[in-house]
Amino acid sequence: YKEKYLSETLPIYKSRMETMYKAIREYLPETVVVKPKAGLFMFPNMEQYLRKLSMNDVDFVMKLLRQCHVAAVPGSAFGEGGKNHLRLTFAKESEEAIKEGIRALSQCVS
Repeated sequence: YKEKYLSETLPIYKSRMETMYKAIREYLPETVVVKPKAGLFMFPNMEQYLRKLSMNDVDFVMKLLRQCHVAAVPGSAFGEGGKNHLRLTFAKESEEAIKEGIRALSQCVS
C-alpha cells in the first residue's frame, strides 16, 4: 500500500514544486529561491522586494493576506536566518492555483 501511495503522490508533489519554482522565477525574478530536494514547502528570500516596500516579512504577509488574498508564513517565524523569507506550501493546491497565487504575490510587491 505504501509503495502504491508513494508512486502515485510523489509525481504530483514534484510537479507542483516545479510549478511553484518556475512561477517564482517568472513572476518574482529578484527573489532568491532554491528548489527543495524534499518536503512540501518553498522558502524564497524576498529581501529585494521587501526593501523596496520598506516592510519586514511579518508586515508583508499581513498585506499579502489582506490585499492579495494569498496566505504565507513569515520566514522570521523560523528564526533570525528566516528573516525576509516566506514559507509557501505547494501541498494542497492545484498547479493552476499555485501559479495564480504567485502571480497575485508578485502584484502585491509591485
